[in-house]
Amino acid sequence: MTVGGHTTAVGTVGAVSSPHTMTTAGVAAVPHEVRLALHAALDDPADAVVSWDQLRTTVDLDTCWDPDIMGLLPLVWRNLAASGHPHPDLARLKGVHHNTWYRGRHAIDTVAGLHQRLADAGVQARAVGGVALVQRCYDSPGDRHVDDTALIVHPRSRGPA
Repeated sequence: MTVGGHTTAVGTVGAVSSPHTMTTAGVAAVPHEVRLALHAALDDPADAVVSWDQLRTTVDLDTCWDPDIMGLLPLVWRNLAASGHPHPDLARLKGVHHNTWYRGRHAIDTVAGLHQRLADAGVQARAVGGVALVQRCYDSPGDRHVDDTALIVHPRSRGPA
C-alpha cells in the first residue's frame, strides 16, 4: 500500500539520513549548530533560550535544511514556551510543532490501520521507528517528526503479508 508516496505495510514510511561525517572512531561528529539546537531543545528552559539565541546568529530558519536541526524544532518550541520568555521565534516554532503534530497523528493513524488490516489477516506485525517512539517516549505526536516508521512482520507471517 502506498500512502503519501511512501510504501507502507511492510516497508518504511520514510527515512532521514544525516549529512554529518563519521569520525575515525566511528562516532558522528556533531556540528556546533546541531549541539546548540540540542541544548535549546533539551536543557533547562532558561538555558535553552541562550542556546537558541546563539544558534539563531548563524542559522537562518528560512534557508536551513539540516534534518538534525529541523527535527529538533518541535522540542525547541516546547522548551522556549516553557521558559516564559516572549521569544520572537515562538509563533513560528509553534507552527512547526503543530505541523509535526498533524503529520505525526496522520502517520500514527495510518500505521494503526495497516497494523489492524494485517492482524485481521492473521499476520503478526509490530511498528518500529518513529511511530513507536512517539507513542512510547514523547508527550505529544508534535514533539518528534515521524518519518522513519516501519512495520516488521514475524517471519512465519511473511507469506500472508
